[in-house]
Amino acid sequence: MLVAFAFSSQVNAQSKKTLSKYGIKAVVETVSEDGQTVNDSKKVFNKDGEVIEEINYNKSGAVKDITKFTFDKNGNCVEESVIKDNKVIERKVTKYDVSGEKTEESIFDDENKLEKRHQYFYNAKGLKIEKRTLDSSGKIVSSHKFIYQ
Repeated sequence: MLVAFAFSSQVNAQSKKTLSKYGIKAVVETVSEDGQTVNDSKKVFNKDGEVIEEINYNKSGAVKDITKFTFDKNGNCVEESVIKDNKVIERKVTKYDVSGEKTEESIFDDENKLEKRHQYFYNAKGLKIEKRTLDSSGKIVSSHKFIYQ
């Protein structure tokens, strides 16, 4: 496994194409304070350069939480699970339309119960025009509208 050490801004600046081209499988970000260096985070990539796992560490270098990502054949993230102490504490499932636009995110708690949903709406040009947040019973809690000028 090839591991690269970098700062977060540099890691995020790397394109999926670059990561894939050089066969980079993971990037570890470290922090040095008071003469001690510990891991801050680790990102693991699939062959397409998508982050499939992100591990966050606390200040002593122990694992704080792990986020796992699942992608569909089109490269869309369809599921994201946050794991703490070997237990899923939050899970997000995302749906897309045939154009690859995000249409819905469902967020589940540590007991896999629906907490809330986000619905996304687009105009004929494919521009996002509204994001609605609904509670677990389906009641609209908020609506964000996007106006293009």
